[in-house]
Amino acid sequence: MLRKLLKKHYKIGLIGGTLYASWALWHNWPAGPSLALVAAATQFALSFSLAVTFSAYIQWLFDIGSSALSKFLNVVVGTNLTALGLLVGVHKIMGTAAILVTIAPNMVMALLGSVAFYFQAQRATRELENQTQDG
Repeated sequence: MLRKLLKKHYKIGLIGGTLYASWALWHNWPAGPSLALVAAATQFALSFSLAVTFSAYIQWLFDIGSSALSKFLNVVVGTNLTALGLLVGVHKIMGTAAILVTIAPNMVMALLGSVAFYFQAQRATRELENQTQDG
């Protein structure tokens, strides 16, 4: 399964990882080059990993919901709380100087992406149900 996820999402992981690592490097540079490089490497690894693995996680969260509201809450709240916890926790362990500013762009995109995913998945579910009823 991991191989399939990597094959499908590695490009977005590389792009996102590079962009967010650059942001982390720039924003943490005042704390010193070594801390800034650690923050950038940490953010790259996290962004890449989240892009690859959260595609399966977000689908699972959607699938376990029993209603439109529970699916929405699972996808938007569940995904973003998990991402926030991972990002803050790992950056804290790694000694990142400006954690919240470092992860802010990643979290904004995660929020927007989870909302977009929910509406796309909900539409696909309705279309499938309509096809089943029609045919």
